[in-house]
Amino acid sequence: MLQEILTYMPIISTDPPPKLGFHSTSQPIGSSIIGPHKLAPIQFPRFSSTNPDCWVFQAKHYFPFYNIQEQDRLIIASFYLDNDASEWFNWVYRNKQLSDWTHFTSALVKRFWFRELKSPEGQLAKLQQTSTVQDYCARFEAITNHTMFLP
Repeated sequence: MLQEILTYMPIISTDPPPKLGFHSTSQPIGSSIIGPHKLAPIQFPRFSSTNPDCWVFQAKHYFPFYNIQEQDRLIIASFYLDNDASEWFNWVYRNKQLSDWTHFTSALVKRFWFRELKSPEGQLAKLQQTSTVQDYCARFEAITNHTMFLP
């Protein structure tokens, strides 16, 4: 009987079994109802001074998705600022006017949000369809987004 067991010994491996699924030690892992999976490669958006509310909205979703801690967000975001936004950041950072991520996003929106002569509420009240329904819907969505992000 011992001899029989010993004949099967070469078949038994001491290596751990391979991991199943999409697990890779070099990539971040997400979790869902189907189990662990590789996170989608989402690029952090660049900002060069236009549409700050949209940029902040995307950044606020990006950081939790990749589990980036609050204290790291400000420095990471600074790498993605271009032109006027980069110059502004350098100045306020050097003059110690930024304390944290929340203060930064508020200051960024106040600095770069372009206020049209009419308020978003007034624009919405006067909105009329002058071309396609698709163009009207796009303008409606753009105006209502600005009413949500008023500083």
